[in-house]
Amino acid sequence: MKEESVDFVVVGEGERTMVKLARYILEGEGGLENIEGLGYKDGGELRINERGKPLDPDKLPYPARELFPLEFYRDKWTVLTSRGGCPFKCPFCAVSAIWGGSKRARDPKKIMDEVEVLIRKYGANYIYFVDDTFTLYREWVYSLLDLLNELDYSLKWGCSTRVDLVDKELLRNMAAAGCSAIQYGVESGSQRILDSVKGIKKEQVLEAVKAAKDSGMDVVCSFMIPFPEDTKETLRETKEFMKKLRRLGSRVLLSYTAPFPGTYLYEHAEELGIKILANSWDEFDAKHNVIETKYLSNRDIQKLVEEIVEEVGLKSYNYFNYF
Repeated sequence: MKEESVDFVVVGEGERTMVKLARYILEGEGGLENIEGLGYKDGGELRINERGKPLDPDKLPYPARELFPLEFYRDKWTVLTSRGGCPFKCPFCAVSAIWGGSKRARDPKKIMDEVEVLIRKYGANYIYFVDDTFTLYREWVYSLLDLLNELDYSLKWGCSTRVDLVDKELLRNMAAAGCSAIQYGVESGSQRILDSVKGIKKEQVLEAVKAAKDSGMDVVCSFMIPFPEDTKETLRETKEFMKKLRRLGSRVLLSYTAPFPGTYLYEHAEELGIKILANSWDEFDAKHNVIETKYLSNRDIQKLVEEIVEEVGLKSYNYFNYF
């Protein structure tokens, strides 16, 4: 909001706030001070109104996909099955800061209504469920799988989740209902680092990858570099673990750690020994290194990334891309 070119900021869930703001601007209806979740400037002072109540995701209309230039999108057909993000509060992730960590799942029947619109209106034959932790609520997942199995269409779909939220049985049932691709957020190949930032075990990663591959799924494991406690040794552990996962048939994706505002890494950067190098938010895209740590300089990080890319066999044009 301090930027001269910024007039308004919407904080939190934006649908209700944006409608009221548009009516104020276009029709002079109401006042800025009464619009929940709005940040604005008043006589040179910055003001942020209290957030409104959480929205009911089952009452929101479908995205106006017809207003987007869909020909430019690789993954055109995506569906969000919940609101509220992920409750795990990983220190590098902005999701809990934005959403508050409480996930509100949509009614599976309403999700399927949207899926059928994509199939019938747009001819979709592959859909990606874009939730951070798709398999968080096991009973809910099975309810959705039952409905997917009732489709009269051959639909393939993908999702993202954590390795500690799946098992062989669940993955088999997901595959039987059309799941052909799954992405796991692994983040590091060093158990010491995983203990500090993710709370998962390397054995769980291996088991989840094997189970998904055995079920016939395309598997992707995503990693981030660097974390505050990373050293040259832990990053080389990560490199070796990436190689192991590739031998199991998983693809590997890599991004730079970006300490987004609101994350634990950003709010505690000084005590964690993180030095933020970027002067522009444009560089916080996970494709540019924007930090140094107490153990690794920017040069160290760049050299280690080059080493990982070369030895693991990542392609320079896609090792920062997701599904």
